[in-house]
Amino acid sequence: MSDKGRPRSFDRADALMRAMQVFWEKGYEGASLTALTAAMGINAPSLYAAFGCKEALYLEAMELYVQTVGTEIWAPLETAPTAREAVNGFLLATAEAYSQPDTPARLPDSARRTSPGSNSRSGLRSVDPPPHGKHG
Repeated sequence: MSDKGRPRSFDRADALMRAMQVFWEKGYEGASLTALTAAMGINAPSLYAAFGCKEALYLEAMELYVQTVGTEIWAPLETAPTAREAVNGFLLATAEAYSQPDTPARLPDSARRTSPGSNSRSGLRSVDPPPHGKHG
């Protein structure tokens, strides 16, 4: 993005974190622009200026997810002396990480296929966002 124009009047990192939560709770298709902008505390023009489009916001939110959510769950697999302790530690760490009050406890049915972490170790989406031109 260009550095021209008014400076942003919002914290981009905070807005991205809030968008990540909306995508986690609602999935890509379920996350309307209205829901996203309300959660992010910005208007639609600001979303487009900062992130480009819903798909770009989603992809950036997924990258943030990969870098910040649940990263500690993998440590037991790399450090435990036995396979049994590794799996036990992994399961306990996973339960702890994903049962925190600030994480969605149960994803709505509409979000299950497109929620962060639903189908891979990295936490990337299991279903791609719609092709260019079909943004919600």
